Amino acid sequence: EHAWRKLGSDVGAIKSGSHEFVKNKSKGTRTEKAVYWTMDPKAECERNIDDFANSNGNFHPNQVKFIQTIYAGDHGQGKHRFACKNVIHLESPDGKGGVKRDKQTVIYPLADIKASKDTCEVFKATIHEDLAEGINQIVHGKVLFELVDEEEEDRPKSKRWKCTVIDKNHDRFNDEVPASDGSAVLDITPYMVGDLKFYSQMLGKEGFDSWWCYHCNLGLSEWQGFPGSEGTPWTLESLKIQADKNKRDKLTGSNRMGVREEYPYFDIPVENYIFPILHTLIGVGNNILTYLTNYADNHVQILPTRQITLKEEIKKLDKEILDNQISRNFFDDTSSSSSGASAIKNLKFNIRNWRGDLVAIESAGQVDQTRQAAIKSKIDDAEKGIKRLEDERKAMTKEIDGLKKKRTSKGEQITNIKKARKLDANSLYTGIDNILQEFSIVRAEY
Repeated sequence: EHAWRKLGSDVGAIKSGSHEFVKNKSKGTRTEKAVYWTMDPKAECERNIDDFANSNGNFHPNQVKFIQTIYAGDHGQGKHRFACKNVIHLESPDGKGGVKRDKQTVIYPLADIKASKDTCEVFKATIHEDLAEGINQIVHGKVLFELVDEEEEDRPKSKRWKCTVIDKNHDRFNDEVPASDGSAVLDITPYMVGDLKFYSQMLGKEGFDSWWCYHCNLGLSEWQGFPGSEGTPWTLESLKIQADKNKRDKLTGSNRMGVREEYPYFDIPVENYIFPILHTLIGVGNNILTYLTNYADNHVQILPTRQITLKEEIKKLDKEILDNQISRNFFDDTSSSSSGASAIKNLKFNIRNWRGDLVAIESAGQVDQTRQAAIKSKIDDAEKGIKRLEDERKAMTKEIDGLKKKRTSKGEQITNIKKARKLDANSLYTGIDNILQEFSIVRAEY
């Protein structure tokens, strides 16, 4: 009976609810409902460390080297799952004058959303608030181990370890050595693990995971294929500053630096977001396969003249697109006084002031027609200037869109040429697949 009661008491409080959302607002699809539940990250962390400490008869806090909490989230098969793994690193004498190292881990769920849509909108409206409170307490806290009395019905009085996450206001927060009663305060370090999409969502960079680095401020064209490229690492503070700047200055395009107008969801430092090894290896694998094919194209089997021409044309188009995007980004840069966006902003400001002057003249009772005509002429010129600049901005976008369409068309032509060549049993691509299969690599599956 005692064991069953203990098992039941170890289940933490569960909150649940629902949230209605529109899956595709642009298409006006019907309203769907997300159903979710959450558990308190702080309480669950304490409970699981409690269980570990009290299930090891010889446990003492001085055996603990450090504690890590690793949070993870992912969406798949209609559900977003959020979980945590506690890792307790231990050191103790090995009896031979050395040190025995060990670690204990436990994985437990913290939240679940049943929804077909994997977006920040759903995450924020359901589990974010409950998770953030507990996780941020752990980020800024430490773990206090202390022995307390444990009295239960029909059982003798005994001692047990109690583990509590404490904050900086606790009188023992800055303890560096264990107390005489064996109690101790230990650091706990939080981490985040997941794929690039999850990272971009948690850091306020939703939708930018395929272009912008989650860790630093480099864009795709800056970091991909350029060894030695080094960007400025993001911090929580710099992400907040960029988000505020984007919102205040209404920045668009690359001027936003891959950041939305919202803050990171948790206080876990950016450097504690564990580098996504799986995605990295997939990228490396893609690069190796692409290099192998390109090498064979250029040095083993002569490419069709048309394919070579198309590749050169695409290179030129890529440069032209990039140059035009840089020009448009400069136009949109409101932090530069010489940009088109700043000029429009200043002209609109002047128009408001001039219209105010007209109202003041009319209110004075004595109409100065000469001055009125001069002000109206200024307003007319300013409005023409705004239209000219807006037309210039539209022409930039039209030019970029046209170049992109040309590039897409040429890329499709290359793809069709490659498809035709792949049908040949003696083709280059069949030969590469045969080589890879010798190493149990099936390119189609990869």
